[in-house]
Amino acid sequence: MKLSRIKTRSEQLVEFCEEALRSFGAVSERSWYDRLEVLAEGETAHLLQNDADFFSGELRFHEAGLSQASNTGIEVFPGCPLIFRLV
Repeated sequence: MKLSRIKTRSEQLVEFCEEALRSFGAVSERSWYDRLEVLAEGETAHLLQNDADFFSGELRFHEAGLSQASNTGIEVFPGCPLIFRLV
């Protein structure tokens, strides 16, 4: 049996990250359809940046199939390190 792959859209990634980060205690708000403002501290901040006890920044989400992000610290795409950490 061959299962077809579900296409990932940036809206789905934004929703997933927003819910996951909020469940870990971060404050997040959409600033644009493909951007998410995040405030996080402690362990949640470590998910976003390995060496930070506090994170304040904007995450940008890319569609599947586009070229790799230039800054994986703030740019989110299917298969990026942040998605794996949140899962």
